[in-house]
Amino acid sequence: MEKHKTILLVFCSLMFLLFSFSNVIAANPHTTASVTNNGLIIESPQPDAIAQNQNYTFYWYVQNQTNSAFMNGTGISCAIELYKFTGFNGLHVVSANGVFDGVEEWSAYIGKGNFSQTGKYVERIKCNSTINTGVGGISTSEFEVTSDGTTNPVEQNNTNSNQLTFFIILLTITIGLLIFGIAAHDISVTIFASFAMTMIGLYMLNNGIPPYRTQLSQWIAIIIIFVGGYISVKSALDYFEVGGSQ
Repeated sequence: MEKHKTILLVFCSLMFLLFSFSNVIAANPHTTASVTNNGLIIESPQPDAIAQNQNYTFYWYVQNQTNSAFMNGTGISCAIELYKFTGFNGLHVVSANGVFDGVEEWSAYIGKGNFSQTGKYVERIKCNSTINTGVGGISTSEFEVTSDGTTNPVEQNNTNSNQLTFFIILLTITIGLLIFGIAAHDISVTIFASFAMTMIGLYMLNNGIPPYRTQLSQWIAIIIIFVGGYISVKSALDYFEVGGSQ
């Protein structure tokens, strides 16, 4: 029985670790871009902020995914869509067709009336082949519309500080519950706290330590997941052992 428990404990711990590594490899970048197989790669210099009530021209490049060659305007059509976000809701603002400059650059002019409100916007650029069906690419990115066209470092720093403080408090409470459960020999509290610790680690793995996402934060997340998973499985085994002995 003891041998089977050890094997189960090691196996579950390895599964947690394997899951962690797979998420590190597959972690998504902040700026998302999707490309179909044998499709088109869209590269677009992204603005951090745009001035309110000002005209703006978006620029981008289209490359062949196979050989990274720049695509000319022959057989390719592009369009841009603009969305304004309020909370979690996106409102479609405007769509415009891309214009090819005859060399390698695409552009789309957006009038100032579409930037009348400050806040977060999302641009979505989509290019398709007019010759080969199913060949294309999509790129999305976020930017801010502000009164002067610059980001507000004070406001951003306050937001970052609030997120970090909340995360530290949440992690501290979870670790406190875990220590209490272990010290009081309360298996239920220990299992709950270790499970919560594992969930926090999974969140950190995909999002970083709010609002920071670095390689260091991912390694910390792996350690948290491994420790939380180990304690959770061991506590569960102890729970069943106690229940079976009664």
